[in-house]
This record gives sequence, C-alpha cells and structure tokens, in this order.
Amino acid sequence: MSCLQKSCGLRKSFGPKCPKGISSKAVRSCLKGPTASEQFEVARFTGTSGSTIEGATVRRYNSSATDPTSPAPGDGDKYYNTALKEEMAFDASRGKWLSVATLTDGCGINGTTPVNTFYRRFNGMIMTLSRGPYVQKGTIVRIGFSTALPGTSHDFGIFIRPLGGPDPATPIATLSSGGAPSAETTTVNADFETGTMSFKNLATSASGATLLQATIYYKLRA
Repeated sequence: MSCLQKSCGLRKSFGPKCPKGISSKAVRSCLKGPTASEQFEVARFTGTSGSTIEGATVRRYNSSATDPTSPAPGDGDKYYNTALKEEMAFDASRGKWLSVATLTDGCGINGTTPVNTFYRRFNGMIMTLSRGPYVQKGTIVRIGFSTALPGTSHDFGIFIRPLGGPDPATPIATLSSGGAPSAETTTVNADFETGTMSFKNLATSASGATLLQATIYYKLRA
C-alpha cells in the first residue's frame, strides 16, 4: 500500500517506500473537504469512506485562563479554562461562556416557612443574607420548586452576598408559583460573584410555604 493510499485513511504507519513525510499537496489530492473553513472550526468525517471531511460548525479554541473573544464565539463553541479547570461552552442565548458542568443547590423543610422568612438548608439550618452555602462566581440558569399547598402563590427569591461585601438589598432571581403546586423556569440568566447564597420566601401577605423543596441550577464563569 502506497503512502498516498494510506494518507486517505489518515493512518499513522507507512510502507517501506514512503518518504519521511507526506506533502500537504498529496494529502489534499486524496482527502476531500470544504474549500474554506472558519478559524478554529472542528473538522469531522462525513460518510464512511474515511476520506471526506466537513466543518462541524463549532469551534475549539485554545486553552486559556480567560474567555476567548476572537473570532467571535457562537453557540456551542468550546475551550478549556486553565484557571477554573473546567470545560467551557458558549451559551448564545445568554451571551456568555459558561462551564459545561451544571452545579446544583437548594433548600427544603418538612414544615412551613412563614412569609418574608428565609428557608432552611437541607440540614435544617435557617439561612440569612450572610448565612448559606459558599458559591463560586457563576450564573443561575434554572430554578424549580414544589410545595404542598396548591392555590397559594409562593414567591421564591435567591440572594447572593459577595465575600466581604454588604448584605444584598434585592434578590438576584425570583420565581413565583402563581398558585400552582410547583414552578420552574429554564431561562434564568442571573450572574453573581463569589459569595454566600441564600433563599427566602418573599411573600408578604399569603400563607407560608409548606413542605417546599427547591433546586437551583447554576454554571461557573471565568
């Protein structure tokens, strides 16, 4: 089998008649691909011949401690963040780079949380503006909760107190049940800095939230 024949399948071993390297001209004469491509665009095989490639329409940027900006990223583009030690993907709907990994937190109680009162951690601790789980800089992307009292509107609020910063005045994200037994939103785009996360029943006139269980989904940012 000749060098050119083996280059068609992108093989690593070559016959005794092969020169030290295969010229790019020889490979191009055998490997078929698009006439042009985007910078950093990922290539993939198309068909089953092993000799035809196409652009995957997504880019793979170099590893970096900061988000790449050139060429302008598109939805699904990726890079590895060397500071966070996380694989990052560009979320076009939110216009930013976010970790591929999704982290979760939440709260719950086997009882009732009065109006205008902080919820409890799963271990029973009552949160405050300055008392809650430590979270690294990120973006909340989804919220969901359920309660045992359909017909009562429960207003769920998330607060972030930056490390060393003052108590926050307003929640960074909210979700109301509207009287339904559960509520969910998948379009949240709430950025926060490294700090303390806490959750509160924002309602001021309705009854308390009974048997509420909530989950917050967030991704890290550089």
